[in-house]
Amino acid sequence: MTFRAGLTAALVLLVAAGTATEAAEDRSHLPLPVRPCAVCHGNEGISELPGIPNLAGQKAGYLVKQTTEMRLSSRVLLGLGVGRVEGPRPFHESLWTEYRENRTMARQTATLDDADIQAIADFFAAKPRACPPPGTDRGTRSILVGRCTTCHGDDGAGATPNVPNLAGQHRLYLADQIQKMRSAERGEVFIDAETARRSNIMGLQTLTIPENQIDALVLWFANSPCAERK
Repeated sequence: MTFRAGLTAALVLLVAAGTATEAAEDRSHLPLPVRPCAVCHGNEGISELPGIPNLAGQKAGYLVKQTTEMRLSSRVLLGLGVGRVEGPRPFHESLWTEYRENRTMARQTATLDDADIQAIADFFAAKPRACPPPGTDRGTRSILVGRCTTCHGDDGAGATPNVPNLAGQHRLYLADQIQKMRSAERGEVFIDAETARRSNIMGLQTLTIPENQIDALVLWFANSPCAERK
């Protein structure tokens, strides 16, 4: 089975609509900025929806970086006082590192201030990540896996602050992000696709992943067993 971005969108729209109000009273104990996030990402940062990422145990620095970038693009998309940048950008102008478009998250992130973003990041980073049951099959470690571990860590939880943990993430979400990076659809809001592929390190990395090996690659990281305190 190949996981597709279209399936992700369908799952998000169909299931999230039905769960938006579910157990709202259970979120009253959460910090105020976290409550809207918990609707889809789960009170403990572990989403029940396979197309929505788990946030539990993710690096706080990475969560701050990504949320801040989504806030910037959201304010452009919603016309909230940020100047729109049009057209392809020269190779040396790395706007792709400053803006990450996520239309689903636009209204959620546009009004957050820096303190809100930090509070959200700290809350979810402190939660234990999703752990597969002991003995869960993760397949065979491939050359592709080894290449990913250079930055993401041997078990998908590396030490570099702005490089995300992959361990315990939903397979569908990981596969969907790989497909978006391959087609320069993740975050490259103000530059054309070809420039994005040349300038974005993950665009270059994902273009070399054979289509028929994506599922095996994401299985390895999604089913990474939990070590102590991870």
